[in-house]
This record gives sequence, structure tokens and C-alpha cells, in this order.
Amino acid sequence: MVGDGANEVDVWFDFYCPHCQDFEDVYGPTLEELVSSGDITLNMHPVALSGLNAASGTDFSERSASALYCVATQDADAAFAFTQTLLTADVTGAGWTDDELISLAADSGVTGIDDCITKRTYVDYVDAQTREIPASPSGGQGTPTLVINGEYISLTGDVNADIVNRLN
Repeated sequence: MVGDGANEVDVWFDFYCPHCQDFEDVYGPTLEELVSSGDITLNMHPVALSGLNAASGTDFSERSASALYCVATQDADAAFAFTQTLLTADVTGAGWTDDELISLAADSGVTGIDDCITKRTYVDYVDAQTREIPASPSGGQGTPTLVINGEYISLTGDVNADIVNRLN
């Protein structure tokens, strides 16, 4: 959770998901501005879609999402920066190593979480979050998923229509 605004914005994402990277490119700056201005509370839900991991032959989604929770337990603001770093990078193959995730966490301002990252402390929680992705009106689940004040938002690519105009 980042920010303390009256509007609740929830985003489910997978660090290995190219659509989530696109979401960050389009919606990320506005979400960051709305957090900074105090208009929203942003709840980030990193998940691990099994299909993405199977297709890539990696467990990067689980490892990176668990690492985010390790960062978040120390500093929510750093977790936001860590998330932006991971979502704006071109991740291919096996993704970043644990040592690289530890370094990125340090770059975001959090140190001393090496064991948390290497032991994948939050993988079970990540798996639970993955099962909790809200279903779209058509019944499908996937990432990115955006929910504002409890309402599922079908993404159009128009930040004002999808986010700004829906805030109280």
C-alpha cells in the first residue's frame, strides 16, 4: 500500500508480463502523480501467472513478487520505486537473479533483506494473491488488472477515462 488518499486503487500485475510493462508505461506516471498528490491509496498486488512462468521456463514471477513483499515490509515508498524499476525493464529469459533483485532493492533504498529474497519468504502469499485476481466482466482473470474503489476497470488505454474520471 502506497499513499493515503481516499480513493482505493488496486493493481494486480506480474513482473514477467509484457502487458503489465505496457500498463506501467501508460498508467504508471498518472498513478505516481495521484499517489504523490494524496488523491489515491495504491494497493499493489504482484502475482505469478503460471502460464508465463511455464512458457519462459523460469520462476521469475514468483521470485520477483516475493522480493517486492520483502521490500514492502521495510518501506512502502521503496516498494513503489522497486515496482517501477522492475516493470520498466525488459525482462527476458530467466529474469534477474536473486543477487540482482537484492541490488535493485538496495537501489530503491532497502537493504538487509537478502535472506528474505533468497529464501523466497513470500512465495506462498504471492500464490494466494494470484488466486485472488478479480475476474473481468467476461469471467477471465489475468494481468494487468485495475480496480478502483471496488469497481473492475476494463482498460482502454485512456488514462483519464480509466482512472482520473473515476475518482471521487
